[in-house]
Amino acid sequence: MTVRMRIGSLVAAALLLATGCTTTHQLERPLTPADIASLRQPMDGGTVTLLRQDPDPAVRGYEIKQRWPGAIGGLWIGLLAGAATGAAVGYAQGDDPPTAWVGLSAGEKAVAGAVMAGAVGGVVGVLVGALIGRTDRYVYVGGL
Repeated sequence: MTVRMRIGSLVAAALLLATGCTTTHQLERPLTPADIASLRQPMDGGTVTLLRQDPDPAVRGYEIKQRWPGAIGGLWIGLLAGAATGAAVGYAQGDDPPTAWVGLSAGEKAVAGAVMAGAVGGVVGVLVGALIGRTDRYVYVGGL
């Protein structure tokens, strides 16, 4: 049961990453040819994509996709989701009986679960965040 709960929390964190890694910024004016020429590739090997709206060939904006900011965001989301799940599962197991060889309280189990599941969640979050990346979308909204 605890493995399913941990896997479920990691899946939830991956879904959160997939939906939460795009930020849209509004531009006050349309892009000029000089603006387009000045766009540079991101330093981390990311990509710049021009946005167009069919059938109008005019450039309406651009997107910058980067891997490392996505990985950092994934680290935090995975770490927090894993730690919260691990703490909840550890605490739910309750205290060990006094006759147990290693008797742990519910609080101690919660801390251990948070550390272990948080570490796993952080690693998975970095991998998923790097695969998905972070996208900043800059769009001219006037006249649309």
